Formats: sequence, C-alpha cells, structure tokens
Amino acid sequence: MRFRKLLEKTKVLRLTIAFILVQIGVNAQQEKQALWLSAEVKRELFKDFTVSTELNSRFTEIMGLETRFAEISGAYKLTKWFKPSIAYRIIGNKNKYGNVTASNRINVNLDFSHNLTKRLELGFRVRYQHAIYSSSASSSGSSTEFEKSFRFKPELTYQIKKSKFKPSISGEWFYSLSPSVRQYTVTRYRLYAGTSIDLKGANELNVNFIYGKPLTGSRAQEWILSLAYSFTWKNKKEKKAATEPSKHLDVD
Repeated sequence: MRFRKLLEKTKVLRLTIAFILVQIGVNAQQEKQALWLSAEVKRELFKDFTVSTELNSRFTEIMGLETRFAEISGAYKLTKWFKPSIAYRIIGNKNKYGNVTASNRINVNLDFSHNLTKRLELGFRVRYQHAIYSSSASSSGSSTEFEKSFRFKPELTYQIKKSKFKPSISGEWFYSLSPSVRQYTVTRYRLYAGTSIDLKGANELNVNFIYGKPLTGSRAQEWILSLAYSFTWKNKKEKKAATEPSKHLDVD
C-alpha cells in the first residue's frame, strides 16, 4: 500500500513538472526578445530641409542577426508644427530557413508636433509604408502585414530642466492594407518608453524599451531594447552659432 501511494505521489509530481515545462515552452514560443542597433548621420542641406542616412541591425535570441537595412531620407519642415518626410529603405532579412533575401520599402511620413507647455511636447506621426519585394523575397518569412500599411504613433516628450535627458513615451498602431490580410484591420501595436541623451558635440543617443503585440497571425509578444546613435553634420554657420553663448535666459 505504501509503495502504491508513493507511486501515486511521484506520478502527480511528474505530471506537475511536465505541465510546468510545457508552459515554459509555450511562453518561450509566445515571446520574442530582440536588440535593435542603429547609427544615423544627418545634415541640413538648406534651410529647413534635412537629409539623413542610417544603418540598422536587429538581433533576436533565436535567429541572431535577423534583419539589417540601410535607409536614406529627406525631411522638410514646412511649419513649426508640421514636417513631412520620405525615406527609401533596402532590407536584408533572414527567413526561418536561414536564407537571406532582399527587399525595398518606401516610407512617407507626416510628423505633427505641439508644445503643451514649455517643456512638454505632444507629437503625432502618420506613416504610409509600401514594400517592394524581390523575386526571391516570397520565401523570406516576412510578415505580410508590413507590405502596405499605415502606422499611427502619438508621443509625449518632456525636456528636463538643465539635463541632457529627454524622456518620452509613445504608442504605435499598424493598420494593414495588404491584400494577403483577410481584412483591413489593426494588426499590431507597440508601446515605447525611453529617453534621448544629448552627448558631447553633435552626438545623440536614443534608448528605448519596446513592447509589441501582434493581433493577427503569430501572437508572439516582442520585448525589444533599442539603441540608436545619431550624429548631426553641421555646417560652418551652425558650428559658429553653437559656440556662441546663448542670449536667452532659462527662467522656467
């Protein structure tokens, strides 16, 4: 009798352990950890018109270097609160078989901003993205939701007094227009929290923690650390102005 009871107890223990292991495996399949690294150089060609070039590498814990892309863009500040821009992106993406395929994407952005207070700014970006895939990209494993879509991104940014840090929070919603998606709908959202850091000279670092959740297809949650370096290539007039003492006093 005692031996039978012992077997029953160990059976329960084995089932409990098996259940825990299955749950760990399911959670691992439902989560995706990633590291995004980028470097950008931008320059104002003439008043209110800026061009930039950018290199990005994105790593995941399973695929390693999964995506890399280069981008060139131009932005024109029409008013204090409105800045449209356009970008062209060349993407190399590793599919689930380990093969790398290339694709291209056009991004059209409309950026709006409004100062709620002297230090608190509300921003809103509308992006339309249109992907142009190469003949080999059909097997890239890229999500079809990114082929044609709108993206809506509100953001709150706060300038800390006498600080190099500028924290921000934002959210982004993806609205797919891809014919391969059954219906036009919100397919994904991302939440951002981070800060920009004004480094010495014309250097800046942006640090963001990102949580993402697909709403269609694969339901794997995203946990992303993003590190983005930016260098502003200033002309001689800008450099001279930067070295001159400010004539405005900070009274806030």
